[in-house]
Amino acid sequence: MRTLRDSATKLATTYDVVVTARDEALVREDFADARRELDRLEAILSEWQPDSALSRLNREGARGAVAVPAELLAILRASVNVSRATGGAFDVTWFAFAPLWNAAAKTQVIP
Repeated sequence: MRTLRDSATKLATTYDVVVTARDEALVREDFADARRELDRLEAILSEWQPDSALSRLNREGARGAVAVPAELLAILRASVNVSRATGGAFDVTWFAFAPLWNAAAKTQVIP
């Protein structure tokens, strides 16, 4: 048995995975598969990558229709449903508050 670890930061979140297994090669393949999937999702969902689908939507959506991947559309539809169900307590359009949260990250004080 061998303990293997994989850590990184994706979608502005740090993760640390620890696996104990007999087949080290299989675990390393699984780690690589997981990283590829995280990279794929980050290319769609990251607001910090200017070329992501979400960033393009934020940047261009007010000017007209923007084609987005089906996964992003599904997330946005689900977000609208949650917003309605919570009477607006959950607001997917938080982007206007981004500067406030960016300042909070620097000062370590939650707004």
